[in-house]
Amino acid sequence: MRCRRVEGTCESLMGRARSAGQIRAYIGLRDLVISMSRLARPLPGIEDREVDAHRCLDLLLDGLRVSTPAECGAPGGAEEQAVTCTEHRV
Repeated sequence: MRCRRVEGTCESLMGRARSAGQIRAYIGLRDLVISMSRLARPLPGIEDREVDAHRCLDLLLDGLRVSTPAECGAPGGAEEQAVTCTEHRV
């Protein structure tokens, strides 16, 4: 029961972030869960796991964020996407 509630809450939060143009439209909860679980399991033999974990987290978060209007996932051409993404940014 708790798992469904957490899943629903996460989906809602991600949906709002998508609508606001803050994360890429094609990123789903499954993508996030898999990425986070891989991040939580560092590879063996890495000397400085804390530094590596912070770097991987930065890369993961940068990969979720929209950096160009075309990545927003808004319908239409590039000009319409740019307007839509800009309007939705917080």
